[in-house]
Amino acid sequence: MNDEIIFENVKFSDISINDKKKCNLSKSQYKILLENPFKESEDIPAQITAKSNDAIVGSVLCFPAKIIADKQIYVCNSGSSLYVNPNFRGHGIGTKLGIKRLNVSKNKISLAAGLSNMSLPIYKKLGCFIFYPARYNLICNSKVLLNKNSKDPIFTVLSIILNSILKIQQYLIITYTKTHLCHFNIYEINEATDEIEEIIKTDKHRFKELHNKEWFNWHLNNCMVEHPLNKLHLYMIKSKGKNIGFLMTKTRYKAEAGQGKIHNALIGTIIEWGSSNPQILDEKELIMLGVNILLNKKVDIIDIFSNDQKTIKLLKKSGFVHSGAGNFAVFVGDKSPLREHFGYEKEENWRIRPATSDNGLS
Repeated sequence: MNDEIIFENVKFSDISINDKKKCNLSKSQYKILLENPFKESEDIPAQITAKSNDAIVGSVLCFPAKIIADKQIYVCNSGSSLYVNPNFRGHGIGTKLGIKRLNVSKNKISLAAGLSNMSLPIYKKLGCFIFYPARYNLICNSKVLLNKNSKDPIFTVLSIILNSILKIQQYLIITYTKTHLCHFNIYEINEATDEIEEIIKTDKHRFKELHNKEWFNWHLNNCMVEHPLNKLHLYMIKSKGKNIGFLMTKTRYKAEAGQGKIHNALIGTIIEWGSSNPQILDEKELIMLGVNILLNKKVDIIDIFSNDQKTIKLLKKSGFVHSGAGNFAVFVGDKSPLREHFGYEKEENWRIRPATSDNGLS
């Protein structure tokens, strides 16, 4: 590659969905960026682009965010939406975009969650602390594993057998929920309430991305990839007439997933959750309530990641299969005020959720 690569910061005041020379934004990305509740100024970067001969060949989005460290709030950025044109890969453009995004971050703090195996090495190279919450999948429909277009009768028979086994697994999960968690009342809400903020405040982790009422409503109203099956839902959980927990679920359609091994699948996941009293409603119970909700939505795969050992143990018993890690990255620059807080480099000190960074919007 002999062409000079020029990197440009595209400010919020500069972005336009129709200006493809300045930024390469889809309609949904444009809307998401403009509606970010943590955007404090129009003069900060919304996207960083890499150009060759005035054409955009790479980009990374900058999501203004906030982090809580020992009850102090710091402005930072988040996101993992890094893209490089396939014809320009292998020349360090992705790494340079990542470095520039981290450098424009106020307080030199940045978060990313759900990193792919392709982007993970870049974040490691940039000096991020990487945490690996375990990831588990439950296959709910054999069609994602078999060639549904095959006319071979053996595939039809195999599909019937596999779906029968999967139905047994699902029946056991539903039975467990009805038997052990029937005293909880779950109901959906259309927008976040002050109660959700209060529930999150009871969490004891020292470090966390700020998820307030505005953050929840921003996610409920937005998704990077527009598709009728891509939806987020928010639920409150009541016990003895009092709201004590919440769940946020997401469904998204994937034409291809699992490095090409899975096709045309509706994937369901729990991207946020919380309880004001873990003695009454702990994480494993929250997750199983969410799994039951997703089963009722007829998803093909349920994708969960957690670093709670009791939750992991119950997922294994329920037929979930280990499928890697959630890959959670934290960057702390040399002059970052976060360095004044001891223990940010340890996973157990963080409240880790799949919705952290831009992962909840993807």
